Amino acid sequence: MVLYKKLILYIVEASSIPLLLLSIVMVLSGYGMLKPWIVEDLTLGILSYSVSARIHTDKIIRSSFSILLIIHSITGSYVLIDRRIRFKKINYILKALSIIVLLYVLAIIIICEIT
Repeated sequence: MVLYKKLILYIVEASSIPLLLLSIVMVLSGYGMLKPWIVEDLTLGILSYSVSARIHTDKIIRSSFSILLIIHSITGSYVLIDRRIRFKKINYILKALSIIVLLYVLAIIIICEIT
């Protein structure tokens, strides 16, 4: 059981920095489409409207962000539940619910990407 907890914590830690970087890219490119005059000035002309739109709508970036978000959310919720919930039945129920909700979100993402 200790190996399982170490692996889950490692996945949370390993996914955190890439997820943070992709979140910054997605937020900046999103604002670059909404308020291009501000973002272009603040990024010294790197993120124009067209560059922001290409970045924000890129399938690889969106998919990577979504996959990292789901992985980080599932493992993070496991760490949180394991640390805070001592009753085994409630622990298992909450883990199952977190997986169900996050898989539902993943299904929505996949459906949106393929249509």
